[in-house]
Amino acid sequence: RAQQLGDFDGDGFADVLISGPGHAFVVNGPMETTGLQQAAIFADYQIDLVSLGRPAERMGDLNADGLTDLVFYRYDAATDSTIITILFGGQVYPRLITASSLDPAYSRRIVLSSSELRVFENEDARNGALDIQVMTARWSGHYNAQSGYYYDDLVIVSPLPNAVNDYGYI
Repeated sequence: RAQQLGDFDGDGFADVLISGPGHAFVVNGPMETTGLQQAAIFADYQIDLVSLGRPAERMGDLNADGLTDLVFYRYDAATDSTIITILFGGQVYPRLITASSLDPAYSRRIVLSSSELRVFENEDARNGALDIQVMTARWSGHYNAQSGYYYDDLVIVSPLPNAVNDYGYI
């Protein structure tokens, strides 16, 4: 799956996220290629989806700095929670990005317990299928007057209500 990101690296050009099993790849634009290329070699960043989870359906600018931030989510069976990881755009990251390689100054981690966000319809689904949606959207309209950019909102939706009948968070 390929996703246009907008400008993740801060060079003024749109970038692309290519996702496959186990890894995703960020290719900084503009890019020029002829023929087939191996994403693992051609990409500027390789992202470990085993430790970070799957990419959000849509990326956006969560900190209103004018750059696209990357969002990933996964289920952690050990803690029975959903972990959402945000990588802020325009930062220097290692070529191989893993959960353990992230600097907390340039990333955020949100943990939602199973009582806060119901993820699975039944015990059989715990074998890997997340049934939630995670994306960014500009719903609140909050504006950062200092940077001149709007904040995008993180949207997390589950088809199942939690204990207080919430279906998600913005």
